[in-house]
Amino acid sequence: MKRFLLLSLAALLLCPLAAQAGKPVRITVLSYNIQGAKRFPTEKYAEFIQKYQPDLVAFQEVDYMTKRFKEKPDFLSDVARMTGMHPVYAAAMAFSDGQYGIGLMTRFPIEGVKAFALPQPEGSYEPRRAVTAEVRINEDLTMLFTSTHLDLPSDSIRLAQTTALTRWLSGDDTPSIVCGDFNAMPESGAIEYMKEHWTQVCDDQFTYPETNPKRKIDYFFVRGRGTWKVVDYQRLVDVPLSDHCPILVTLEYTE
Repeated sequence: MKRFLLLSLAALLLCPLAAQAGKPVRITVLSYNIQGAKRFPTEKYAEFIQKYQPDLVAFQEVDYMTKRFKEKPDFLSDVARMTGMHPVYAAAMAFSDGQYGIGLMTRFPIEGVKAFALPQPEGSYEPRRAVTAEVRINEDLTMLFTSTHLDLPSDSIRLAQTTALTRWLSGDDTPSIVCGDFNAMPESGAIEYMKEHWTQVCDDQFTYPETNPKRKIDYFFVRGRGTWKVVDYQRLVDVPLSDHCPILVTLEYTE
């Protein structure tokens, strides 16, 4: 009898833990090619982010200490400070006496960062990067969050870049989010490759330019050991901060 009671008590204690393990985690992610943040003061970009309250933000076309935007020497750090987020920057190339690249921000603690130079096959326009932060969602869960910006000239170049990016982020089943400006339409080889290896969690509404958009080139993709559910997706048209439409997705992840 005593043994039965002990086993019953153990089962009762374990049940809440099992239920908690299967509880969905909700995350809101913003991806935005900000065109160097050249159109408005930094405060306007911070106000936009605060309006939508994303947990994770991926930026493309971010200047650092450039002469062309000398009134914004460190846009990413400034907008992160204004929004209470943690910034990560990765330079793609030297530019205008400073650097030009990509960045991300997170409300979650950062446990690690790595940056990756995307391949530059013959005919490439300029160097491109991906930057990944491992973020601590809660005490039991970390995720990989990646911002990237693929090159312009051809689908074959972008296919080489998506292939390298996928291999770079392979190796385990850690839940992973990749987003950014892929400079590729949905029917392209680069996006078809991504859909073979990842799950697309945005629709195919056009995202460029910001008014009367005519091309879909900005995306969210996910993968990992658990399951992902799209709670909400928005393509925000007529936002004057850049020449791209910002895209925003709310996801639920369940182990």
